[in-house]
Amino acid sequence: MLTQRDTTADQLIKVIQVLQLGRKTGILTVERGEGSTFEEGMLVFADGLIIGAKIGYRNGMDACNLLYTWTQCRFAFIPQSPTQDTPSSRSYPHKSDLDVPPPPDTRPTVLTPSPNQKQERTPRMPTHTEVPYQKKLLPGRSVQLIETARLSRAHKHLFMLVNGERTLTDLARLTGRQVQEVATQLNDLEKIGVIHREPH
Repeated sequence: MLTQRDTTADQLIKVIQVLQLGRKTGILTVERGEGSTFEEGMLVFADGLIIGAKIGYRNGMDACNLLYTWTQCRFAFIPQSPTQDTPSSRSYPHKSDLDVPPPPDTRPTVLTPSPNQKQERTPRMPTHTEVPYQKKLLPGRSVQLIETARLSRAHKHLFMLVNGERTLTDLARLTGRQVQEVATQLNDLEKIGVIHREPH
């Protein structure tokens, strides 16, 4: 155990959402049961994003899906600074879509070029069969670019769902948004250089 887990929760998912909305970095350790029913697991956060998960022999998305269902449990959160050596993609394969979707945001911010900016050509609209990929950038760089461009929470959530397998139609279904709206958001993300697209 990393620390004494003496804080209880009725629903672990609520604890996870608080850490995400607070953009926390650190390790959440959890346990439940006693004796033969005892279970423990952990979630690793970086700036509010879940970058690793483990429970028993399960890792990654399987572990996350199981931990999301936990009800009565005990937990402890060990905060760490971004410069500290946290168990990250070195220990767990990075899965950006491990993140629990945040509450719906207000309408997305519209990007408008400043008067002294050169007008760029209008990006082409993605087709239903195109598959967006996250570009391989330095850790945290993609989120930094999204925030610097002042894109909305909806853009960030969409970026986290991009995994190189989901088509535009898949992403629209997962976000509950219109295909046209998701296509526009993908164009915004491509424009700032955090994703690229290929025909499926």
